[in-house]
Amino acid sequence: MAYKTPQQMFEEKQQSIKKAIAQKEKSIAFFNSVNATIALLGNKATKKKIQTWRDWFYQEWMDWAISNIVPEPTKLTAKDFVEAKAEAPAQQAKQDLADTLEEETIKEEEKLKQAEGESELPIIELSEEIQEEKVQLPKDAPEEYPE
Repeated sequence: MAYKTPQQMFEEKQQSIKKAIAQKEKSIAFFNSVNATIALLGNKATKKKIQTWRDWFYQEWMDWAISNIVPEPTKLTAKDFVEAKAEAPAQQAKQDLADTLEEETIKEEEKLKQAEGESELPIIELSEEIQEEKVQLPKDAPEEYPE
């Protein structure tokens, strides 16, 4: 099981927020294109004309968004790949350690559960006085008690 660092979780959360914002912007743009079409055509609008103009307004917005909002893709260099390759063993060692610790924790929890489940009787700690007293067994008691 792979653990995620807080930084990775934060980045994933930021990524999902960005996706949600982008989807919301697209939705707003779509409805704005519908409203602009209705305002342009007025009462003489047919379904075909509305679809044509709506699609044209929406495509105009998409073209504008791509040129103004969407960032340029990052260009990776050979140096970036060399650095990533150098960091890989350290990252793998950290992951292996985390996996080992998780397995040990699970084993310890299982041992505790088994130890708790073995005895249904409550554990009673005896005072020193009681521990020192000698217990008198009944005369008809067997010499050894079964375990």
